[in-house]
Amino acid sequence: MGILKNNIVIGIIALILVSIGGAYYLLRTPTTEDLLVSENVDDSAVGRELLASLLTLKSLKFDKALFEDSTFKSFLDFSVEIPDEPHGRPNPFYPIGYDGAGVVVPDEAETDGQ
Repeated sequence: MGILKNNIVIGIIALILVSIGGAYYLLRTPTTEDLLVSENVDDSAVGRELLASLLTLKSLKFDKALFEDSTFKSFLDFSVEIPDEPHGRPNPFYPIGYDGAGVVVPDEAETDGQ
């Protein structure tokens, strides 16, 4: 009987705490602050800065003679060839045994016995 009494007391305490938390959540006064506040920003100034940066980038000229330099040509290529891997099903989300074209593909276990 002691364990049952302890469980009842713990249940009542938990119920009281949940009730207090729910009452606080439901009865609290909502804040009137806006969740999204826009600042008064001069959009034309931002646009001018962006346009100036864009014009600066467009005025840059790249010297293609860099690729003809002997130092550039002495660089070694350390790339690794990636071998082709076998591809899976056309649509992995189709059920097993369904090829996606409306045709049911027989299992290997079914065809082994024939």
